This record gives sequence, C-alpha cells and structure tokens, in this order.
Amino acid sequence: MKSINDVEPCFSPDDKEFAFLPEQLDATLEWVTKLRRKNASWKDARGAIEHYLHHHKANPSHVKRQVERAKELVRPWLM
Repeated sequence: MKSINDVEPCFSPDDKEFAFLPEQLDATLEWVTKLRRKNASWKDARGAIEHYLHHHKANPSHVKRQVERAKELVRPWLM
C-alpha cells in the first residue's frame, strides 16, 4: 500500500506540501477514492505519505506537519 506514485500528485512538487493547491486537492480526492475501493485504513494512507516524504528526504518536522494535514483531510474517509 506504500505506493509513492499514487500519493505523489497530492503533493506540491517543490516543497512537498500535502494538498496545498486546488489541483492537489483534486488529486487527493482521487487518491482517497482509490484507497476506499481497496478498503485501506488511515494507517495505510499515513504509511504511503511517510514513505513518499522519506523518499524525498523530508525532515521529520515536515513529515509530521504533512501527516497532520493529511489526517484532517483523509482520515475521516478511511476506516
């Protein structure tokens, strides 16, 4: 479930902010829809986000902020 490619469009390309611009919000909606079809949990989504950010060498505080942002937007839709 930790596919970098699936979650990548949810992030801004330069600063790796989650769902920052309208097109990233649209991508996030599509991603959440895919996750729901797979019966994925918030834990799965969080893992994909963390994996993506670690792959791009994000510092721990940035990872924490992005996971918190994603939690607000994504967690209510997942089990």
